Amino acid sequence: MYRIANIGRYAGVLPFSCRTLFSDSALAILAAGNSEETGLYGFKVLKTAKGFRRFVDEAIERVGDLVSRISVLPPSEEIIKVMDDISNTVCSVIDSAELCRNTHPDRDFVEEANKASMRMSEYMHHLNTNLSLYNAVLITEKEGSMQSEEAQRVAHSLRIDFEKGGIHLPIEKLERVNQLIMEIAQLGKLYDLIYNLFLKMVSC
Repeated sequence: MYRIANIGRYAGVLPFSCRTLFSDSALAILAAGNSEETGLYGFKVLKTAKGFRRFVDEAIERVGDLVSRISVLPPSEEIIKVMDDISNTVCSVIDSAELCRNTHPDRDFVEEANKASMRMSEYMHHLNTNLSLYNAVLITEKEGSMQSEEAQRVAHSLRIDFEKGGIHLPIEKLERVNQLIMEIAQLGKLYDLIYNLFLKMVSC
């Protein structure tokens, strides 16, 4: 139910983090197939390579609405459910983009998917440092207003994951943590790029 608690390659490090390429949602996307009628991986917006731009725009708009919704909700299990919706929205884009940029034969699709992945990853970092989301989770956990033990565990896990990202630190230390996280993400993508180029070279 609460995918957000265990969704990423770096699960347990940040509250919003997606597995790249081989997550459950990515496999589901691959299984959905690809046709001109439905668009890449079953998403109508991905009928063309540039559709990734709209895919990202729509996801960011939807997440913005969900974040605004959390800001007016009282401490409750509903906050955890909306956080899960945020996670699913972000990861549907990142999983699709990562799958495409690693497997699609069309260079235009690969380039647009790469841009979409980078843009969405940067936005995900913004979510991981969003104080209103952190405070909503913090208060919800402290007040113990969940109806199930599962939701209580997820709230606790989310709070810990936010704090592992340094959100509770003084501003100077938080800025340093954010810088390191972005550098790690950029180096990871550079590694993937070089590795894929190497595989293409040795397969020729």
